[in-house]
Amino acid sequence: MPLILVNFELKKETIPNTMIHYCTIKAYKHVYADMPVAAVQLDKKYDKPVALMRPGAITSIIEEEEAFRILAEDAKNNRDFKLVVNPDSTVRLATEDDKPEDILERRFPKNTDISKLIFFNNEILMMEIEETGE
Repeated sequence: MPLILVNFELKKETIPNTMIHYCTIKAYKHVYADMPVAAVQLDKKYDKPVALMRPGAITSIIEEEEAFRILAEDAKNNRDFKLVVNPDSTVRLATEDDKPEDILERRFPKNTDISKLIFFNNEILMMEIEETGE
């Protein structure tokens, strides 16, 4: 089904225990540039639309049930890590002895190798080590 752009408005109500907001689709015939824009499936009637916002992508309007499936998939494949940055910019798992203000909480795939993470430009990045043919 092709996607079209529509204007929408976020509601205050969210899916419980998430940051995914329910929304109202404002117009199908005209898209106004000074209002939030999202992609929807052409000719689909949404019973309980939610706005799925992802960094670097256009917002999508999806059904509530689809959002639950996406959240379940995320929970199956990812986990929250509590991390502390070492003085040499490497990262380690936090312990009970660490101060709360030193702990960074991030979500990564469950099989993330913490020893390959580094702190750079206020971000936690995965180091890739390239083997040379020597």
